[in-house]
Amino acid sequence: ILTDQRLIHLKIRLLFHDTMVEVAFDRMKTVEASKEGLIQNILNYGTLHFEGAKACISLVPHPNSVARDIEQSMGHN
Repeated sequence: ILTDQRLIHLKIRLLFHDTMVEVAFDRMKTVEASKEGLIQNILNYGTLHFEGAKACISLVPHPNSVARDIEQSMGHN
């Protein structure tokens, strides 16, 4: 979920495990996308790293375009 003030990532696995990562734009400086290995490059999945917030989100589809959308929402063009 991408708002004008924060990014919220929810991951729910069956009924036994759920996680939520919330990163406010005022805490993060930049966002970087990375893909490691052949499988992630073929399937276009990667990890988002947030500088200043000390958080990361893994297994993000199309990480480069998601990082670009987040930076636009932050006001960085």
